[in-house]
Amino acid sequence: MDDILKFFKNNNKKYIVLVLLGIVILVFSSLNFDVDKSDYTEKKLKQMLEETEGVGKVDVMITYDENKIPKGIIVAADGAENADIKKIIHDSAAAVLNVPDYKIQILTKKK
Repeated sequence: MDDILKFFKNNNKKYIVLVLLGIVILVFSSLNFDVDKSDYTEKKLKQMLEETEGVGKVDVMITYDENKIPKGIIVAADGAENADIKKIIHDSAAAVLNVPDYKIQILTKKK
């Protein structure tokens, strides 16, 4: 037992650093990075809609439940005053996120 205590006393800085590094690795490995996934989904949907003819500039907001399942979508788009464009936006959001129609709201951006 004395040998073990002597070993740690002589090499304590190295082991403190290793223990702290281990703790940092454990903390980062336990973090939930689903937020990045949701940000990615919003950005990708925004990008795809803005590349669609007639849609114009777009803002997207997606809300999620505690299980990270989409529960609602709001899309504000320049071209949403046109019924055909509004339907394209609505159907695209529904298809990408598998959200029922009544949980999707399409708004016209103010000019």
